Amino acid sequence: AEDGDTVLVQPGEYVENINFNEKALTLAGLFLMDGDIENIEQTVIDGDEQEVVILIPEAANGICRVIGFTIQNGNSQRGGGLHIQDPNVSLDNLILRDNVSDGSGGAIYLDRCDNAELANLRVQNNTANGDGGGIYIVRSNDVVLNNVEIIGNLTGNRGGGLYATGSSINIFNSRL
Repeated sequence: AEDGDTVLVQPGEYVENINFNEKALTLAGLFLMDGDIENIEQTVIDGDEQEVVILIPEAANGICRVIGFTIQNGNSQRGGGLHIQDPNVSLDNLILRDNVSDGSGGAIYLDRCDNAELANLRVQNNTANGDGGGIYIVRSNDVVLNNVEIIGNLTGNRGGGLYATGSSINIFNSRL
């Protein structure tokens, strides 16, 4: 895939660990095409407790999007479900569950993610041994959480649901 491409995934359970390899991509389930919420639960990316489920590293040229998946069973030092560093990112209509971080961000770890948009997410039953059992945000500006439900996440330190430091965040219509 090249910058600007959309990778469309059919319903099913995929045991995968995905790396965007510094490309600005849209990774989407069929929800993108038909808006059927059932497709979110039926399109599962399972990290098999091996490493982060989806890694979006630095230097992406454009916006990286992840839309319409259940992301589960990730295990990483930073961000069990999603580890995102630097690019503008859009996460939409996702379920993040049962992910683990040995450090911070059980489900999501955002670092230097200016203008990130997190919308229509359910962040549930994730664990971090450090900060942010659900979501950890550091050095990020203008992060928007809209219609985000963060429930049942655990942490060994601060912020069972959400922990942010050195960041500016706007939260709308969410349950933390």
